[in-house]
Amino acid sequence: MDLEELLNLDVGSSAISAILLQICILCLLLAVGKLLRVKVRLFQNLFLPASVLAGFLGLILGPFLLGSILPFEIIPKGMSSSWSFYPGVLVNIVFACLLLGMRLPTLKEVGTKAGPQISFGIIMGGMGDYLVGTVLTLLILMPLFNIDPTFATLIEIGFSGGHGTAGGMATVFREGIPGTDWSFPEGADLAMTSATIGIVTAVALGMFLINVGARKGYCRILVRPENLSVEERRGIVPKGEARAIAKGTVCSTSIEPLAFTMIFVGISILIGWLIVRGLAAIHIYLSTMPIFPFAMIGGIIIQWSMVKLKIDYLIDRGSVERIMGLALDFLIVSAIASIKIPIIIEYALPLLILMGGAIAYNTLLTWYLAPRMLPDAWFERGMAEYGMQCGLTATGLALLRVMDPDYKTPAAEAFAFKQIAYEPFLGGGLFTAMSPIIVVTLGLKWLLAIAMIAIAASLIITWVCGWFHPHPRRSFDAEDEEMGS
Repeated sequence: MDLEELLNLDVGSSAISAILLQICILCLLLAVGKLLRVKVRLFQNLFLPASVLAGFLGLILGPFLLGSILPFEIIPKGMSSSWSFYPGVLVNIVFACLLLGMRLPTLKEVGTKAGPQISFGIIMGGMGDYLVGTVLTLLILMPLFNIDPTFATLIEIGFSGGHGTAGGMATVFREGIPGTDWSFPEGADLAMTSATIGIVTAVALGMFLINVGARKGYCRILVRPENLSVEERRGIVPKGEARAIAKGTVCSTSIEPLAFTMIFVGISILIGWLIVRGLAAIHIYLSTMPIFPFAMIGGIIIQWSMVKLKIDYLIDRGSVERIMGLALDFLIVSAIASIKIPIIIEYALPLLILMGGAIAYNTLLTWYLAPRMLPDAWFERGMAEYGMQCGLTATGLALLRVMDPDYKTPAAEAFAFKQIAYEPFLGGGLFTAMSPIIVVTLGLKWLLAIAMIAIAASLIITWVCGWFHPHPRRSFDAEDEEMGS
């Protein structure tokens, strides 16, 4: 029996054994990805997560790269195809965990502490991604490449939403919208590619911007990336300094604490499923809505109910984050490893134009609008937003931790409060899920109009609330010149 036969999807006495084998191979890829992060200095400097490295390794060993060259497939096409469905399942766990166990702030707290951050997020990533995507698609991509109009949604789905959102939206692209003759199966792989490009951009270009910002004095707490310890670069806690990653809120003699936490995650997803079933009964177009944004709403409902019952202490946020992190790591590995290379090659040029426009837009706004719109610690706030809007929420927090390791600036709190108001709608929220439906049923110009109105409204609110201010460094320069004269 050769390696191809050993790893083939059909090997085993049942489908369950095949799934177990697939998960074991993902574990092996993750182990090698972590080893690469520990041993290779380049990956340490780029702060690439082990899951991303593992995903690329799986892609290289898959049927479309080495598998097309070698006389046998190391990772067969059947296994790679099966992995492509994992993200659509795991994303529901990730989104159910997003706000579960977190303190839900009042509307006043969100407005005062995160108002500018919310407006900046909408202008930069949320609706900004749709603005860039629709303009490029209408003016360049459709006339030159006859591209599907939903191509315009790939930036927000992949960049702001990440691999989880891309996985959740895969069903919409593959199966289409009932009542229409539209489907765009290639969109599932293109969305995954968009998410991969986004996270690599976030960590690579993000670290470059942090280096430049640190040298210009933009950081409130100056921690140069090159001064980080070897352990921090490798992502390993030093021996003897291991720390608890969760707390048990129930006795293990009655139920395993992590299983107890998983109960709330599962019920949150179930609530999301019931909401989707209800929407499907309202209109046929809504029957394609993915579960994951409503799983997040389910988590909010659970958290709110627990607070009202005064038993919210039973949900340990650390345990929730461990479950979310586990699902997210396997989601990213399976998402990248299952990308269909021929589809990416077919759409390479239009995808390059779309991604290039998004990267340029996000970078320019971070460098020029953030210092004039975000309050104190604008650079920390702006780079956290940059990491999130290009990659993942975790990427944004990772960039923030490089600049502010102990979260002494207001950036972390503002970013967290902003996510609570932002995530239910954008970056994988309700509007993200509805965007292909809007394009197919109403037209691409409607999506452009909505994006322009939302951005204009955010700018007006920012102006009325007095959040615009001079670039802080220019203010310092002017003060220095006055002191010199």
